[in-house]
Amino acid sequence: MFNYSNNPAAFSNALEEARSADKAHGWAVTPQSEAELKGKQLFMDERATIGAAVTKDGDIEGVFKNPVKNITHMALNGVMPQFIEAGGKKLDCYGENLVRIYENYGFIPVARVGFNPEYANPGWDESKGNPNIYFMMHNGDSASTVVENIGQYEHMSSEQLKALPMLDYDSAADYRDGLLKKPDASAVRDTDAEIEARKQEANNRWEARDAEYMPLAEKYRDGTATMVLL
Repeated sequence: MFNYSNNPAAFSNALEEARSADKAHGWAVTPQSEAELKGKQLFMDERATIGAAVTKDGDIEGVFKNPVKNITHMALNGVMPQFIEAGGKKLDCYGENLVRIYENYGFIPVARVGFNPEYANPGWDESKGNPNIYFMMHNGDSASTVVENIGQYEHMSSEQLKALPMLDYDSAADYRDGLLKKPDASAVRDTDAEIEARKQEANNRWEARDAEYMPLAEKYRDGTATMVLL
């Protein structure tokens, strides 16, 4: 892998090309502009067929593989340990299939977010389904240990995934990041009380939003306010 941190434009273009080439699954990778990539570590192979970005706080983003240019089976086996070596320790992804892939490298799903079509990536349509977003954290193994154990890490059952706390996006990120701060990264299960507190925090955010916007909506309904389209 090569470091493209000084060439975010090349990474952004390769990411978008890979998204377009993968008609079935490309939509699940969030596009990133050159400006959005600045300050992140950017890794790609020399032909720009596979890569990912790693943020300063260890978030692995924009993991892509161009299925037209790169037909290597299980190509992530050769690159995920490098992303971990670069400081990657967390990620989020759409659907159980991607969870299964990342579990191979020691990532553990800890929370989920219900699918919202309003926030779906470009390229999504109803034929792609409505997969949850899963927030995952790494178990803390070194990159060399991951190489030795690829595919041997424990996988959660579908029932266990369904039992993960369902939160809004920001709360899920906060929850996962809080678990990463615990001394034992493998002890990822919070108490029921802590999970309920996270859920209440998410509910409070929605209630605050409703309190702000509902009065205005009522004014539109009774005609005391008008909407100006720009």
